[in-house]
Amino acid sequence: MTLFALLLGCGNPNGLSYSGHTTYDYFGFDGERVWKYQSEDPETTYTLVVEKTDYFVSEGIETVTLEYSSEDPQALFGSVTWKSSSISGTGISGYSAGDEEVSFDETVTLATSKMVPGAIVETVTNDVTFTSTLIGEEPCPNNWSSD
Repeated sequence: MTLFALLLGCGNPNGLSYSGHTTYDYFGFDGERVWKYQSEDPETTYTLVVEKTDYFVSEGIETVTLEYSSEDPQALFGSVTWKSSSISGTGISGYSAGDEEVSFDETVTLATSKMVPGAIVETVTNDVTFTSTLIGEEPCPNNWSSD
C-alpha cells in the first residue's frame, strides 16, 4: 500500500503527455499542386479544378492561394488564401467568390500545430465566430497516380 501511495504522489516525473497529431503535415502546399474532382452527382457535369496559383514564405509562414474553377468549360469560381506554419498551425486568411473579396482581420484557424481528437479551435474575426473541431484521424485510401 505504501508503494502505491508513493507512486500516486509522484505523478508523472518527466512531465510527458500526448500533445496530439502534427496537423501541419496534412496540408500539402509545397511544389506544384493541381487537384481535379469529378462529382458522382449526374447533375454536376463539370470537373472541378483546384490549382495553386500563388505561394510565398514570410517569417516562417507559408501563404498559398488556391483557385477553384471548372475545367470544361473553363470558368473561375473563386479562390482561398491559406496560411500555414509548423508552429502556428493552418488557417484561411481570405477568399474570393465571384465579385466578392473577403480578407479576415485574423486568420481563421482550422488546425493548431498539434491537436488531439475532440480538440476545438475558435477564431473571432470580422465580427464572426468560426469553430473548427478535429474529429479524428482515419486511414484514407490513396488513389493518386503519377498520371
